[in-house]
Amino acid sequence: MTEFQQPPPLGDLKWAGVDLDGTLAEPRWSPGNPTSEIGPPIPRNVNKAIALHDAGWKIVIHTSRGWTDYQAIEAWCEYHGVPIKGIICGKGLFGVMIDDRNVDIDSPDWSDPQGAVTEAYERGWTEGFEHRDTYGRGY
Repeated sequence: MTEFQQPPPLGDLKWAGVDLDGTLAEPRWSPGNPTSEIGPPIPRNVNKAIALHDAGWKIVIHTSRGWTDYQAIEAWCEYHGVPIKGIICGKGLFGVMIDDRNVDIDSPDWSDPQGAVTEAYERGWTEGFEHRDTYGRGY
């Protein structure tokens, strides 16, 4: 048996965590309607996710949903043509985070998310961003 050869560390972390509800799909869940139904796609964002994949990024859906929704999420992505490498219920560690509560989901292009993060950093993370507390309320 040959000796294990560990590959070198990644030079460029091209994995993107993309939220589902409110980012790729219209949100359906609310405190008054705690449903596991996934809403219809948000076409402009689904197209941006496809362009992100085409630019060489691996997409992982990250969601606050429970693991019981895994198969529904997987089927929804397949049906709507969102190319994913995995699903994480909870929040994960990614090189960039594309979410309705982080980087601006209304950016016209997601294919350079690191550029969008750099621009936000250079602006001081405040210009053009609404401040939110941990419950998503603006202040």
